[in-house]
Amino acid sequence: MNKNIGVVGIGRLGLVNSLCFENKGYNVLGYDINKKHAENINRKNFKTDEPRVNDMLNKSSNFKVTTNIDELLKHSKLLFIIINTPKIDDEVYSHIYLNKFFNLLNSKKIDSYHLIVSCSVKPGYFNNELTELLKDCTNLKLSYNPQFVQQAILVKTFLNPDMILIGEHDKEAGDEIVNLYETLCDNKPRFCRVSVASAEICKFSIATFVTLKISFANFIGDIADLTKNANKFDILNAVGLDSRVGNKCLKPGWGYGGVCFPRDNGVLIEYSKKLNIPSFIPDAAHNFNEYHAEFLAQQILNDNKREYEFSDVSFKNNSPIPLIEESHKLKVAKIIANKGYKVIIKDNIKVINKVKEEYGNLFNYSVKL
Repeated sequence: MNKNIGVVGIGRLGLVNSLCFENKGYNVLGYDINKKHAENINRKNFKTDEPRVNDMLNKSSNFKVTTNIDELLKHSKLLFIIINTPKIDDEVYSHIYLNKFFNLLNSKKIDSYHLIVSCSVKPGYFNNELTELLKDCTNLKLSYNPQFVQQAILVKTFLNPDMILIGEHDKEAGDEIVNLYETLCDNKPRFCRVSVASAEICKFSIATFVTLKISFANFIGDIADLTKNANKFDILNAVGLDSRVGNKCLKPGWGYGGVCFPRDNGVLIEYSKKLNIPSFIPDAAHNFNEYHAEFLAQQILNDNKREYEFSDVSFKNNSPIPLIEESHKLKVAKIIANKGYKVIIKDNIKVINKVKEEYGNLFNYSVKL
Protein backbone atom coordinates (compact mmCIF):
# COMPACT_ATOMS: atom_id res chain seq x y z
CA MET A 1 0.00 0.00 0.00
CA ASN A 2 1.24 3.49 -0.87
CA LYS A 3 1.86 5.29 2.43
CA ASN A 4 1.69 8.83 1.02
CA ILE A 5 -1.50 10.81 1.61
CA GLY A 6 -2.41 14.41 0.82
CA VAL A 7 -4.91 16.33 2.96
CA VAL A 8 -6.39 19.51 1.53
CA GLY A 9 -7.64 22.07 4.05
CA ILE A 10 -5.85 22.02 7.40
CA GLY A 11 -8.59 23.43 9.56
CA ARG A 12 -9.69 21.68 12.74
CA LEU A 13 -10.90 18.50 11.06
CA GLY A 14 -8.20 18.47 8.39
CA LEU A 15 -5.52 18.73 11.04
CA VAL A 16 -7.03 15.89 13.04
CA ASN A 17 -7.24 13.71 9.93
CA SER A 18 -3.63 14.47 9.06
CA LEU A 19 -2.27 13.74 12.52
CA CYS A 20 -4.24 10.51 12.85
CA PHE A 21 -2.98 9.31 9.45
CA GLU A 22 0.57 10.25 10.41
CA ASN A 23 0.25 8.52 13.78
CA LYS A 24 -0.69 5.29 11.99
CA GLY A 25 2.43 5.33 9.82
CA TYR A 26 1.44 7.41 6.79
CA ASN A 27 3.51 10.19 5.21
CA VAL A 28 1.11 13.11 5.19
CA LEU A 29 1.42 16.35 3.29
CA GLY A 30 -1.22 18.91 4.11
CA TYR A 31 -2.18 21.74 1.79
CA ASP A 32 -3.57 25.06 2.96
CA ILE A 33 -3.70 28.53 1.39
CA ASN A 34 -2.97 30.27 4.71
CA LYS A 35 0.82 30.65 4.73
CA LYS A 36 1.06 31.81 8.34
CA HIS A 37 -1.10 28.90 9.53
CA ALA A 38 1.06 26.44 7.57
CA GLU A 39 4.24 27.89 9.07
CA ASN A 40 2.86 27.68 12.61
CA ILE A 41 2.01 24.02 12.14
CA ASN A 42 5.36 23.19 10.55
CA ARG A 43 7.22 24.94 13.39
CA LYS A 44 4.87 23.23 15.88
CA ASN A 45 3.82 26.59 17.26
CA PHE A 46 0.13 25.94 16.59
CA LYS A 47 -1.99 25.53 19.72
CA THR A 48 -5.55 24.35 20.18
CA ASP A 49 -7.87 23.35 23.02
CA GLU A 50 -9.00 20.28 21.05
CA PRO A 51 -7.92 17.26 23.15
CA ARG A 52 -4.82 15.29 22.03
CA VAL A 53 -4.06 17.47 19.01
CA ASN A 54 -1.18 19.48 20.50
CA ASP A 55 0.52 16.32 21.76
CA MET A 56 0.09 14.52 18.42
CA LEU A 57 1.46 17.51 16.52
CA ASN A 58 4.51 17.78 18.77
CA LYS A 59 5.26 14.07 18.34
CA SER A 60 4.68 13.99 14.57
CA SER A 61 7.63 13.42 12.25
CA ASN A 62 6.01 12.61 8.89
CA PHE A 63 3.54 15.46 8.58
CA LYS A 64 4.01 18.94 7.20
CA VAL A 65 1.89 21.56 5.46
CA THR A 66 2.59 23.23 2.14
CA THR A 67 1.01 26.12 0.29
CA ASN A 68 2.42 24.85 -3.02
CA ILE A 69 -0.15 22.93 -5.06
CA ASP A 70 2.52 21.33 -7.26
CA GLU A 71 4.27 19.93 -4.21
CA LEU A 72 0.99 18.42 -3.04
CA LEU A 73 0.22 16.83 -6.40
CA LYS A 74 3.71 15.36 -6.59
CA HIS A 75 3.45 13.89 -3.09
CA SER A 76 0.39 11.68 -3.56
CA LYS A 77 -2.34 10.64 -5.98
CA LEU A 78 -4.70 10.12 -3.03
CA LEU A 79 -6.14 13.38 -1.71
CA PHE A 80 -8.57 13.84 1.18
CA ILE A 81 -10.36 17.16 0.66
CA ILE A 82 -11.61 18.75 3.88
CA ILE A 83 -12.08 22.37 2.87
CA ASN A 84 -14.42 24.52 4.94
CA THR A 85 -17.92 24.78 3.50
CA PRO A 86 -19.23 27.57 5.76
CA LYS A 87 -22.62 29.13 6.18
CA ILE A 88 -22.65 32.32 4.09
CA ASP A 89 -25.82 34.42 4.29
CA ASP A 90 -28.71 32.06 3.52
CA GLU A 91 -26.52 29.34 2.03
CA VAL A 92 -26.19 26.67 4.70
CA TYR A 93 -23.12 25.00 3.20
CA SER A 94 -21.34 27.22 0.71
CA HIS A 95 -19.12 25.52 -1.87
CA ILE A 96 -17.27 28.73 -2.72
CA TYR A 97 -13.87 27.72 -1.29
CA LEU A 98 -14.23 24.12 -2.38
CA ASN A 99 -14.98 25.20 -5.93
CA LYS A 100 -11.94 27.47 -5.99
CA PHE A 101 -9.74 24.52 -5.14
CA PHE A 102 -11.28 22.33 -7.83
CA ASN A 103 -10.85 25.13 -10.35
CA LEU A 104 -7.17 25.16 -9.41
CA LEU A 105 -6.92 21.40 -9.93
CA ASN A 106 -8.66 21.74 -13.27
CA SER A 107 -6.13 24.31 -14.39
CA LYS A 108 -3.43 21.72 -13.68
CA LYS A 109 -5.28 19.16 -15.83
CA ILE A 110 -4.46 16.43 -13.36
CA ASP A 111 -4.59 12.79 -14.39
CA SER A 112 -5.29 9.56 -12.46
CA TYR A 113 -5.93 10.97 -9.00
CA HIS A 114 -8.38 9.68 -6.38
CA LEU A 115 -10.12 12.69 -4.82
CA ILE A 116 -11.98 11.88 -1.61
CA VAL A 117 -14.25 14.70 -0.48
CA SER A 118 -14.77 14.55 3.29
CA CYS A 119 -16.27 17.98 3.97
CA SER A 120 -20.02 18.60 3.95
CA VAL A 121 -21.51 19.18 0.50
CA LYS A 122 -25.13 19.54 -0.47
CA PRO A 123 -26.94 16.70 -2.24
CA GLY A 124 -26.34 16.80 -5.99
CA TYR A 125 -22.93 18.44 -5.73
CA PHE A 126 -21.00 15.62 -7.37
CA ASN A 127 -23.39 15.23 -10.29
CA ASN A 128 -24.28 18.88 -10.84
CA GLU A 129 -21.10 20.83 -10.03
CA LEU A 130 -18.01 18.73 -9.45
CA THR A 131 -17.88 16.96 -12.80
CA GLU A 132 -18.08 20.27 -14.65
CA LEU A 133 -15.45 21.88 -12.41
CA LEU A 134 -12.96 19.12 -13.27
CA LYS A 135 -13.86 18.78 -16.95
CA ASP A 136 -10.25 19.20 -18.17
CA CYS A 137 -8.89 16.45 -15.90
CA THR A 138 -8.67 12.80 -16.87
CA ASN A 139 -9.03 9.38 -15.24
CA LEU A 140 -10.21 10.81 -11.93
CA LYS A 141 -11.90 8.84 -9.19
CA LEU A 142 -14.29 11.03 -7.21
CA SER A 143 -15.52 9.59 -3.92
CA TYR A 144 -17.46 11.03 -0.99
CA ASN A 145 -16.50 10.07 2.56
CA PRO A 146 -18.26 12.38 5.05
CA GLN A 147 -17.09 11.97 8.62
CA PHE A 148 -19.34 11.70 11.66
CA VAL A 149 -17.07 13.16 14.30
CA GLN A 150 -17.93 15.17 17.39
CA GLN A 151 -16.52 18.54 18.36
CA ALA A 152 -14.25 18.50 21.42
CA ILE A 153 -13.53 14.79 20.93
CA LEU A 154 -12.51 14.88 17.27
CA VAL A 155 -9.56 12.50 17.56
CA LYS A 156 -11.47 9.94 19.61
CA THR A 157 -14.49 9.86 17.31
CA PHE A 158 -12.41 9.89 14.12
CA LEU A 159 -10.45 6.83 15.25
CA ASN A 160 -13.49 5.03 16.72
CA PRO A 161 -16.41 5.54 14.32
CA ASP A 162 -19.61 3.50 14.45
CA MET A 163 -19.70 3.39 10.68
CA ILE A 164 -17.63 4.52 7.71
CA LEU A 165 -19.83 5.90 4.94
CA ILE A 166 -18.25 5.57 1.51
CA GLY A 167 -19.82 7.07 -1.56
CA GLU A 168 -17.52 5.22 -3.91
CA HIS A 169 -16.60 6.18 -7.44
CA ASP A 170 -16.26 2.48 -8.26
CA LYS A 171 -15.31 -0.76 -6.49
CA GLU A 172 -11.60 -0.11 -6.79
CA ALA A 173 -11.96 3.33 -5.22
CA GLY A 174 -14.12 1.91 -2.43
CA ASP A 175 -11.59 -0.84 -1.75
CA GLU A 176 -8.83 1.76 -1.40
CA ILE A 177 -10.83 3.70 1.21
CA VAL A 178 -11.74 0.53 3.13
CA ASN A 179 -8.12 -0.62 3.22
CA LEU A 180 -7.04 2.76 4.53
CA TYR A 181 -9.56 2.84 7.38
CA GLU A 182 -8.82 -0.75 8.36
CA THR A 183 -5.27 0.34 9.17
CA LEU A 184 -6.41 3.60 10.75
CA CYS A 185 -9.30 2.88 13.12
CA ASP A 186 -8.78 1.69 16.69
CA ASN A 187 -12.08 -0.17 16.56
CA LYS A 188 -13.70 -2.30 13.86
CA PRO A 189 -16.36 -0.08 12.29
CA ARG A 190 -18.98 -1.17 9.82
CA PHE A 191 -18.40 -0.08 6.24
CA CYS A 192 -21.35 1.22 4.28
CA ARG A 193 -20.48 1.38 0.59
CA VAL A 194 -23.02 3.19 -1.54
CA SER A 195 -23.21 5.44 -4.57
CA VAL A 196 -21.96 9.00 -4.21
CA ALA A 197 -25.52 10.34 -4.57
CA SER A 198 -26.73 8.03 -1.80
CA ALA A 199 -23.88 9.09 0.49
CA GLU A 200 -24.73 12.78 -0.04
CA ILE A 201 -28.30 12.19 1.18
CA CYS A 202 -27.29 9.74 3.91
CA LYS A 203 -24.93 12.24 5.52
CA PHE A 204 -27.80 14.63 6.23
CA SER A 205 -30.31 11.88 6.97
CA ILE A 206 -28.34 10.69 10.00
CA ALA A 207 -28.05 14.15 11.51
CA THR A 208 -31.71 14.92 10.87
CA PHE A 209 -32.85 11.66 12.47
CA VAL A 210 -30.86 12.54 15.59
CA THR A 211 -32.54 15.96 15.73
CA LEU A 212 -35.89 14.19 15.49
CA LYS A 213 -35.05 12.01 18.50
CA ILE A 214 -33.92 15.02 20.51
CA SER A 215 -37.01 17.05 19.65
CA PHE A 216 -39.28 14.07 20.35
CA ALA A 217 -37.62 13.51 23.73
CA ASN A 218 -38.18 17.15 24.64
CA PHE A 219 -41.76 17.03 23.33
CA ILE A 220 -42.53 14.14 25.69
CA GLY A 221 -40.54 15.84 28.43
CA ASP A 222 -42.58 19.03 28.15
CA ILE A 223 -45.82 17.03 28.26
CA ALA A 224 -44.62 15.18 31.35
CA ASP A 225 -43.56 18.39 33.09
CA LEU A 226 -47.14 19.66 32.82
CA THR A 227 -48.68 16.35 33.94
CA LYS A 228 -49.14 15.63 37.63
CA ASN A 229 -47.00 12.73 38.94
CA ALA A 230 -45.44 12.05 35.53
CA ASN A 231 -41.64 11.64 35.32
CA LYS A 232 -40.12 12.45 31.94
CA PHE A 233 -36.93 10.52 32.61
CA ASP A 234 -38.82 7.34 33.54
CA ILE A 235 -41.06 7.66 30.49
CA LEU A 236 -38.26 8.15 27.98
CA ASN A 237 -36.07 5.48 29.54
CA ALA A 238 -38.91 3.01 28.99
CA VAL A 239 -39.46 4.25 25.42
CA GLY A 240 -35.78 3.81 24.65
CA LEU A 241 -35.70 0.25 25.95
CA ASP A 242 -37.77 -0.78 22.96
CA SER A 243 -35.15 -2.03 20.48
CA ARG A 244 -36.99 -0.27 17.65
CA VAL A 245 -36.26 3.06 19.34
CA GLY A 246 -33.05 2.92 21.39
CA ASN A 247 -31.92 5.18 24.23
CA LYS A 248 -29.26 7.20 22.42
CA CYS A 249 -30.21 10.89 22.09
CA LEU A 250 -33.53 10.24 23.84
CA LYS A 251 -32.99 12.20 27.04
CA PRO A 252 -35.08 15.28 27.84
CA GLY A 253 -33.23 18.52 28.43
CA TRP A 254 -31.83 21.33 26.32
CA GLY A 255 -32.57 21.29 22.60
CA TYR A 256 -30.03 20.53 19.92
CA GLY A 257 -27.56 23.08 18.62
CA GLY A 258 -23.99 23.27 17.40
CA VAL A 259 -22.28 23.50 14.05
CA CYS A 260 -23.83 20.49 12.31
CA PHE A 261 -27.32 19.53 13.51
CA PRO A 262 -29.20 22.75 12.70
CA ARG A 263 -27.43 23.16 9.36
CA ASP A 264 -27.78 19.52 8.31
CA ASN A 265 -31.46 19.59 9.14
CA GLY A 266 -31.77 22.75 7.04
CA VAL A 267 -30.05 21.15 4.07
CA LEU A 268 -32.50 18.24 4.02
CA ILE A 269 -35.40 20.69 4.20
CA GLU A 270 -33.97 22.66 1.28
CA TYR A 271 -33.24 19.59 -0.83
CA SER A 272 -36.66 18.00 -0.29
CA LYS A 273 -38.32 21.23 -1.42
CA LYS A 274 -36.24 21.21 -4.60
CA LEU A 275 -37.73 17.79 -5.31
CA ASN A 276 -41.24 19.05 -4.48
CA ILE A 277 -41.44 16.72 -1.48
CA PRO A 278 -42.94 18.36 1.63
CA SER A 279 -40.39 18.75 4.42
CA PHE A 280 -42.86 18.05 7.23
CA ILE A 281 -40.54 15.82 9.25
CA PRO A 282 -37.32 17.89 9.43
CA ASP A 283 -39.50 21.02 9.76
CA ALA A 284 -41.14 19.48 12.82
CA ALA A 285 -37.78 18.75 14.44
CA HIS A 286 -36.65 22.35 13.88
CA ASN A 287 -39.92 23.99 14.85
CA PHE A 288 -40.24 22.09 18.10
CA ASN A 289 -36.62 22.81 18.95
CA GLU A 290 -37.42 26.52 18.67
CA TYR A 291 -40.62 26.14 20.70
CA HIS A 292 -38.80 24.16 23.39
CA ALA A 293 -36.54 27.16 24.03
CA GLU A 294 -39.64 29.27 24.70
CA PHE A 295 -41.07 26.54 26.95
CA LEU A 296 -37.87 26.26 28.99
CA ALA A 297 -37.64 30.03 29.33
CA GLN A 298 -41.17 30.17 30.76
CA GLN A 299 -40.47 27.29 33.14
CA ILE A 300 -37.39 29.13 34.41
CA LEU A 301 -39.28 32.41 34.74
CA ASN A 302 -41.87 30.66 36.91
CA ASP A 303 -39.27 30.85 39.71
CA ASN A 304 -39.96 34.62 39.84
CA LYS A 305 -36.36 35.67 40.40
CA ARG A 306 -34.87 39.07 39.75
CA GLU A 307 -31.91 37.60 37.92
CA TYR A 308 -31.01 34.31 36.29
CA GLU A 309 -27.64 32.66 35.90
CA PHE A 310 -26.59 30.32 33.09
CA SER A 311 -23.32 28.39 33.22
CA ASP A 312 -21.58 25.94 30.88
CA VAL A 313 -23.24 27.60 27.88
CA SER A 314 -21.34 25.91 25.04
CA PHE A 315 -23.64 23.80 22.88
CA LYS A 316 -21.79 20.73 24.17
CA ASN A 317 -21.66 20.09 27.91
CA ASN A 318 -18.26 20.45 29.59
CA SER A 319 -16.59 21.31 26.29
CA PRO A 320 -12.84 22.06 26.59
CA ILE A 321 -13.16 24.45 23.65
CA PRO A 322 -15.48 27.47 23.27
CA LEU A 323 -18.28 26.24 21.00
CA ILE A 324 -21.40 28.38 21.24
CA GLU A 325 -22.88 28.20 17.73
CA GLU A 326 -26.65 27.62 18.03
CA SER A 327 -26.26 26.92 21.76
CA HIS A 328 -29.77 26.11 22.97
CA LYS A 329 -28.95 27.28 26.48
CA LEU A 330 -27.98 30.69 25.09
CA LYS A 331 -31.22 30.80 23.10
CA VAL A 332 -33.15 30.40 26.35
CA ALA A 333 -30.97 32.98 28.08
CA LYS A 334 -31.61 35.43 25.23
CA ILE A 335 -35.39 34.99 25.49
CA ILE A 336 -35.26 35.75 29.21
CA ALA A 337 -32.95 38.73 28.76
CA ASN A 338 -35.18 40.16 26.03
CA LYS A 339 -38.08 40.07 28.49
CA GLY A 340 -36.19 42.56 30.64
CA TYR A 341 -34.64 40.27 33.23
CA LYS A 342 -31.03 40.36 34.32
CA VAL A 343 -29.19 37.33 32.93
CA ILE A 344 -25.70 36.38 34.05
CA ILE A 345 -23.53 34.15 31.88
CA LYS A 346 -20.97 32.37 34.06
CA ASP A 347 -18.30 30.43 32.24
CA ASN A 348 -14.57 30.32 31.51
CA ILE A 349 -12.99 33.38 29.91
CA LYS A 350 -12.75 31.86 26.41
CA VAL A 351 -16.46 31.09 26.33
CA ILE A 352 -17.29 34.48 27.85
CA ASN A 353 -15.36 36.23 25.10
CA LYS A 354 -17.21 34.24 22.41
CA VAL A 355 -20.58 35.08 23.95
CA LYS A 356 -19.63 38.77 24.16
CA GLU A 357 -18.72 38.75 20.46
CA GLU A 358 -22.19 37.51 19.53
CA TYR A 359 -24.47 38.99 22.20
CA GLY A 360 -22.56 42.04 23.45
CA ASN A 361 -24.20 43.77 26.42
CA LEU A 362 -27.39 41.71 26.35
CA PHE A 363 -26.04 39.68 29.28
CA ASN A 364 -23.97 40.29 32.37
CA TYR A 365 -20.86 38.16 32.68
CA SER A 366 -19.03 36.33 35.41
CA VAL A 367 -15.80 34.42 34.85
CA LYS A 368 -15.83 30.92 36.35
CA LEU A 369 -12.46 30.08 37.87
